[in-house]
Amino acid sequence: MTNPVTHLIWGYLLGRAVSPAPKYLFLGMMMGILLDLDQVVPGLVHHGWVHTPVFVLAVSGLLYALTRDRLVFWVSLAAMMSHLVLDTVATQWGIMWLWPLSTHEFVIWTLSDLAILAVIKVYALLF
Repeated sequence: MTNPVTHLIWGYLLGRAVSPAPKYLFLGMMMGILLDLDQVVPGLVHHGWVHTPVFVLAVSGLLYALTRDRLVFWVSLAAMMSHLVLDTVATQWGIMWLWPLSTHEFVIWTLSDLAILAVIKVYALLF
């Protein structure tokens, strides 16, 4: 699973790519870790419906409706989508990219796959 600090850093970098204004940096960081609230909110399942593009679009759309600031929309969308991408690349559980049409979880590398790669690298180094 990607470390929450990694999501925070990516959110910062995406906010910084848009503007050096502190509000966009803060927004990027907060949106980068927002999806992991499903770990601490009772009743939510980690990597459930909160970790879906539908939820990401809904939150970004809501923020735009409240602020009428296009940069708020794009920074929040980019930060949360980066969270989904990072959680797809290296995680224990995949992301339901097609929810609500499908509950299939997509993952590129599981943690066990990454562990196998690490073992292979160690043996290659020893050889």
